[in-house]
Amino acid sequence: MLTCEVAGELLVYDLDGYNAHCLNSMAALVWKLCDGRTDVPEMTRALNSASGLTLDNAVVWFALEQLERARLIHMHKTRERRQPDSAKLTRRELIKRAGVAAAVALPLVTSIISPIWD
Repeated sequence: MLTCEVAGELLVYDLDGYNAHCLNSMAALVWKLCDGRTDVPEMTRALNSASGLTLDNAVVWFALEQLERARLIHMHKTRERRQPDSAKLTRRELIKRAGVAAAVALPLVTSIISPIWD
């Protein structure tokens, strides 16, 4: 994978799948913390420190789900590693929960399939 930081966002290009992903600063921070040792509460504290807001673990789980869906991480299917189904929230629900002012701090991953260049 190739990465490049541009205007506060992280661009990730998957050379194998020819997918390009744009991670906003919050999603990029979660992705960088996915080292197999940092747990969700630690990631939440890092997001709170970076944003100056008080977000909860649901925001990190939201980011992790997006990163996994984009195939940028692989989460173990163990009980300790997975968010409880009852705690899964949509972006809209997170905005309601965190407040409109915090909406800009929510992690966002945007992906596209890019053309193959020779």
